[in-house]
Amino acid sequence: MFFLIEKGGFFMWPLLFCSIAALAIICERVVYFIRNQGPAVKLMESVRRLVHEKKSAEALELCRKTRGPLACIGEVYLSNLHLKKEDREEILHREGSVALEHLENHLNKLASIAHISPLLGLLGTVTGMILAFKQVQALGGQVDVGILAGGIWEALLTTAVGLSIAIPTMAAFNYFEARVDKTQSRMHYFTSVLNELLGFGQVHGHLRVARHSPEKEETVDAI
Repeated sequence: MFFLIEKGGFFMWPLLFCSIAALAIICERVVYFIRNQGPAVKLMESVRRLVHEKKSAEALELCRKTRGPLACIGEVYLSNLHLKKEDREEILHREGSVALEHLENHLNKLASIAHISPLLGLLGTVTGMILAFKQVQALGGQVDVGILAGGIWEALLTTAVGLSIAIPTMAAFNYFEARVDKTQSRMHYFTSVLNELLGFGQVHGHLRVARHSPEKEETVDAI
């Protein structure tokens, strides 16, 4: 590792920092998603059954005992049945936004690392190539091909390292974003189901709502 840093030059240090930061964020997000997602499909089915059986109090208690954004939405909805539809939707929108914000925490940093790392690597390569050819000029063009090749591969190290950091980081970012989008769709589907069961009509909004069930990938915009 230190051999590569020494050969790659100054820009290997910010790349090393990017790799450590990306790994830390990925590990933190994995732990957060595991601990806070909760049994999404099972919870929705249980709440749907209880509400259908006119057991809203039991459904509310179930949501309070369950972790995850869907449980939060269910708790907020069922604990505000006494409010008017507009007021309840305002509270749901607020709490849903907070839940999604927690899910998206640090993802913008992960995206920044994925975009910056290859650029840092390219900049390191360019500066390395400039130094290599500057030495050639200083020697009047009389330079050993092996020495020149050695200088070039050392310069290319930063590009290789930058891409090695960016590719898995972008893959992790896309995975987490997909999880957030799926949770977002399920939150709207869950709210829509509760509206239908309790006779409050369809929810209006700009986020995606699952067309048939949360397991299906097909979604449509809410009207």
